[in-house]
Amino acid sequence: MKNKTLTVILSIVAVIGGIVLNFEKFAWGSSPNAKNLIVTLAYLAIWVFVIIMSTKSKGSKMLKYCLSFWVLVFFFSVLTAYINVTEALADWAIPFVIIFLGPLDGIRFFVHDFLILSIIIAVISFGISVASALLIKNKLKS
Repeated sequence: MKNKTLTVILSIVAVIGGIVLNFEKFAWGSSPNAKNLIVTLAYLAIWVFVIIMSTKSKGSKMLKYCLSFWVLVFFFSVLTAYINVTEALADWAIPFVIIFLGPLDGIRFFVHDFLILSIIIAVISFGISVASALLIKNKLKS
C-alpha cells in the first residue's frame, strides 16, 4: 500500500513539476533550453520508475492508472498534430494539452516544428501505453 501511495504521489509531483518548470517556454512557444530538456528527461525517468514500481505491486490498478495517463497523452498529442495540420480549433483542449504535453516540451530542444514534436510525443506515449498494457496482461496471467 505504501508503494502505491508513493508512486501515485510521485507521478502527480512529476506532472505538476513538469508543468511548472516547462510552462514559460511551453506557453509562449519560445525555444526550450537545457533546463527544459533536463525536466523532460527527469519526467520520463520518473514515469519509467513509477511503471517499474507498479509491476512490483500486487494488483494491476497502478499499471492501469499509468496506461490511462499515457493513453491520454497519446490522444492529446495526436489531437495537437491534427490541429497543426488542419488549423482546426479545439480551445477546450488547451488545459489538457498543458497537463499532458507541457512536461514533455523539452523535446523541442532538438525539434523546432510543433507537428514533428506532436508526432514524437505520440510515438513515445504509444510505446509507454503498449508497454503498460503488456505488463497488465502479464500481471493478469500470473
